[in-house]
Amino acid sequence: MQLTLLLDLDDTLLDTNLDSFGPAYFHALEGHMARRVAPEVMLTALISGTNLMNESEDPTHTLQEVFESSFIPAVGISKEEFDEFVDDFYDNVFPTLGSLTKQRAEAASLVEWALARGFRVAIATD
Repeated sequence: MQLTLLLDLDDTLLDTNLDSFGPAYFHALEGHMARRVAPEVMLTALISGTNLMNESEDPTHTLQEVFESSFIPAVGISKEEFDEFVDDFYDNVFPTLGSLTKQRAEAASLVEWALARGFRVAIATD
């Protein structure tokens, strides 16, 4: 049986100061969606959708489904438009936040070690 090693990005593979990164991330996301959604509406919907995800124990729905079922109606855009915003944000805006985090020195060697021993490696974050 092949074992899977699940690694979290924040504070495992990356050294991220969430007190700095979190506000910068939310500000960037607000700014990116501002042409279509008022920042205060977006932030309220984001917090609500995130709380629903954190509270969900329903194995029949993915966390993405739980989030979108709350967020999309609250901000008044279509699923397609939301998907376009998200794709564009992660392709073009999110990389600009890279200066707020850095790779831990041991990260690459840990992943290489696990792969060399036949582990499947899954990297996740919240």
